Amino acid sequence: MKLSANFEFLNQEFPHVAESASYAERHIYGDPRASCFHARHALERLVMRIYKVDNTLSPPEITNLDGYL
Repeated sequence: MKLSANFEFLNQEFPHVAESASYAERHIYGDPRASCFHARHALERLVMRIYKVDNTLSPPEITNLDGYL
């Protein structure tokens, strides 16, 4: 899958996030509902990754996007 230039920087460490973000960008006009889904999916993966990497953060009690944010 060809990634958008805007999200190539994510490809090395977060290939699944890059794929979702690129899909969201490419399909914003043709399939906006799917675009929103993939944008949220990319955000969820990135935010959860922050909690795994940064030991100073304690995971929230509610483990959904709202809880993590």
